[in-house]
Amino acid sequence: MNPAGAGGTPLANRPSLRPFRPGLVFGFFNAVTWQVALGTPMVLFAERLGAGPVEVGAAYSFVFLLAPVQVLSTTLFSRLGYRRLMLLAWGARSLFLLPPLALALLAPAEAPPWMLGLFLFSVFGFCLVRAMGNGAYLPWLYAILPPAARGRFLATDQVLSGISSVGTLLICAGLFALLQTFPALAVQYGMAFAGAWLGCLALFKLQDAPRPEGISLRRIVREGLPRCLRPSPFRRFLLASLLFGTAMSSLVPFAVYYLKVEADLSAGRIVFFTTVQFGGSIAGALMLRSLVDRTGPKPFFLLGMGAHLVVGLFWYGLVSGREGWMPVLPWMYVLLGAGAACWFAGTLNYLPQIVEERMRPLLVSLHGASASLVAGVSPVLWGIFLRPEPGERMNPDNFGLFLLYLCLVAVALGWIMLRTPMQRGEDHTPLALGAGLLRPFRGFSTLAGWQAGGTRPAGTEEKPRSKGSSSPCQPDRSGEG
Repeated sequence: MNPAGAGGTPLANRPSLRPFRPGLVFGFFNAVTWQVALGTPMVLFAERLGAGPVEVGAAYSFVFLLAPVQVLSTTLFSRLGYRRLMLLAWGARSLFLLPPLALALLAPAEAPPWMLGLFLFSVFGFCLVRAMGNGAYLPWLYAILPPAARGRFLATDQVLSGISSVGTLLICAGLFALLQTFPALAVQYGMAFAGAWLGCLALFKLQDAPRPEGISLRRIVREGLPRCLRPSPFRRFLLASLLFGTAMSSLVPFAVYYLKVEADLSAGRIVFFTTVQFGGSIAGALMLRSLVDRTGPKPFFLLGMGAHLVVGLFWYGLVSGREGWMPVLPWMYVLLGAGAACWFAGTLNYLPQIVEERMRPLLVSLHGASASLVAGVSPVLWGIFLRPEPGERMNPDNFGLFLLYLCLVAVALGWIMLRTPMQRGEDHTPLALGAGLLRPFRGFSTLAGWQAGGTRPAGTEEKPRSKGSSSPCQPDRSGEG
């Protein structure tokens, strides 16, 4: 008798992941690219070019603001197919890394204004073409992966992306310690460009899937919007997610900016803080895998908001002049990463409880797009609020007010989640995003592309599903291990 894996599937009958290894390779190299192009190095690059809080907030917000493009890009699936769209988008995305690389090689002592404008345009273009292709990846995987292999693939992708991300951040911190800012950024953006093309090469080797049926944007408006406006548990949670986005997504870029221009910390030390924050997300994700299905999402919503409350109060004390708290800052970054992972894991577990399976792809997509849009507008507006007086780089007093608002949001969301009825996670299959838990602040933008998870190849009929089988937008976890 063959030994059984998780869920009772005999190990000998498990489908091999070998044909899908290019997808894992893509995830590994893709993490190198986005850690540089959308992470702390990008914020430090903008600051070095003379960006103020408004420009930093705008650059960080693009990835969120453009998430609704993922919903619109689903209309291209039936015309181009998943593989072709991904290759076109990811190839074009890599080209937007070249202008920042050129700016870093020029290494101006004092950057003229056009350089910052070119850099912001490059970040915008990078995020735009990323959004056009990003929505195709998960539906492509679900179309080609056997149901019994999906859980193992996503878990492996999470591990490899975590290793790649931590390694990339450590290399970036080392480069900032060894080199001047611009030479270090030149090497980092060279790494990002190489990672982008190695990822494209891996995608080229991944097998294609049949083109899905076309998706009607009219249906999104006709069926989705009324559900968002009608009183229901879904609308209540959507409003809570929007409130979350008004504060939490803005903390990371402005904390980095504050540490650089007000606390005068080195770029290498700031990137190290980002590394330990990512370590907190990994620790949170590992804890969640074994607990969230048994406890349900409520404890993790409460833990997430508790962590954000502690982090907000700590930062308020730091900004208020308690410089003796600085040695505790790395632990606050660990707590921030774990808290964000808790909230996002609760979201993935709770949404299937409040949305019926027939409407799940559409409503999850609208939830992700709405939350991402608010999370994108928030840094821009807070950047205007933090605009300094002439001759200064930041307004610390207004930053303190922002931190108090963040604490109030954490308390309000904790109270809302405490009073919201929720079921244990074992009664519902949670949504799965692979490495999404490792980058929870951008995970909502990935959810915006979930509408495509409900599509199927043109000319095929949906087969009846037996009890325990997976929906098109959920993995069958029988082979997960």
